[in-house]
Amino acid sequence: MKKTILMIPPWYPTKDNPISGIFFKEQAELLSSEYRFIVLRYKEQKVFLLPYLAKALKGSLVRLEKGERYGDIEEYSGTVLIPFFSVLKEAACRFYLRRRKAEEGVGLFHSGGYRKRRYKLISVLNKKLQKEYDLVYGISSQGIAYTAQLFSEIAQKPLVFGEHGPFPWPGSVVSDVQKESMERADCFFAISNDKIRQVMLQNIRLKKIEYVGNLVDETVFEYRPVLHEHVTILIVAASSFYKNFDMFIETVDRLTGLTKVPFRVMIAGYAANKGYSKNTEILEQKVASSEFADRVEMIPSVPREKMSELYNRADCFVMTSIQEGQPVSAMEAGCCGLPIFSTRCGGVEDYVTDEVGRIVPILDCEKLAEYLRQFLEKEITFDAEEIRRAVVSRFGRKAFLENIKKEFDALLL
Repeated sequence: MKKTILMIPPWYPTKDNPISGIFFKEQAELLSSEYRFIVLRYKEQKVFLLPYLAKALKGSLVRLEKGERYGDIEEYSGTVLIPFFSVLKEAACRFYLRRRKAEEGVGLFHSGGYRKRRYKLISVLNKKLQKEYDLVYGISSQGIAYTAQLFSEIAQKPLVFGEHGPFPWPGSVVSDVQKESMERADCFFAISNDKIRQVMLQNIRLKKIEYVGNLVDETVFEYRPVLHEHVTILIVAASSFYKNFDMFIETVDRLTGLTKVPFRVMIAGYAANKGYSKNTEILEQKVASSEFADRVEMIPSVPREKMSELYNRADCFVMTSIQEGQPVSAMEAGCCGLPIFSTRCGGVEDYVTDEVGRIVPILDCEKLAEYLRQFLEKEITFDAEEIRRAVVSRFGRKAFLENIKKEFDALLL
């Protein structure tokens, strides 16, 4: 009989935003061949005192809603109500605690009252769930670490964390409950070596680390050799500060002055992730004013099932990000045989060798433009099938499933 994993993600696809967290959903779908999955989207909602008291009288401070069910995956949404007065009280306690406590790597402290309230609320939510599970998996720790740890503690089940975002998120600090929760976890699933460094630099003493990478589905992202009339440069990224489209525009502007070889540009997915993509109109205006405006195709969003076709319309993949975890778009491009030209933004340096592509320092437009010129003028060449093999061998379905299954099964014995 299959064991059951309670997976708690910080973001997950919805009807309104089908892209957000799509990679987490795809991982659950692959792993569901071996395990049953309960996916719980958890959020806390702050309310004023009178509505809070009314809900408390009705016993509805904790809500659980059923979502989709398909195969061995069940989705739920859990919401707990938090009164504003307790938020203000906690803020005052934090000020007092911060003056009294001093711990390296912790910038935010929580009171005993906060811990008792959250334990009680999660206990109620766990009871409403009415599901037995064998392991708790906080797939990305920020925002959900303490919640996942409480489920693990209440059910007395193993706890595993991963991390997919910048750690800590810009403008935030590591809290005491987050640090404690991550240190109590039985295993930390690292998507890249850079992510391990980010987490441990916050003085978090991880009990066990396993490099699992990210998932790329080679049965979906296929290499289809096509001879294009002009070399096409592809970037797939949300319009956000971290993806650094300004560098991409500057790089391709410089490339137009470095070579006479004709080329095309595709900018895709820049408006796909609602809430994460920002200032898309400004991006479109900058591209319209660029030196390559007459040779660019702007594609705001692409249905997930059409992404493989998009990669196979291109000849190389470019990424100018400031920060990544283990960027799935680069892995998908490599799986389709595209050489990867990227900044040293995290993750890519784990597998992008000179046989797979080129890596340049953050913000180095000159070097990136020069590498692209060399590619256009055939001074450097790549074996598309070898690129695909390099990516699939580390991050394909078989490798990813084996990496996760080995650790889950060890904890589930």
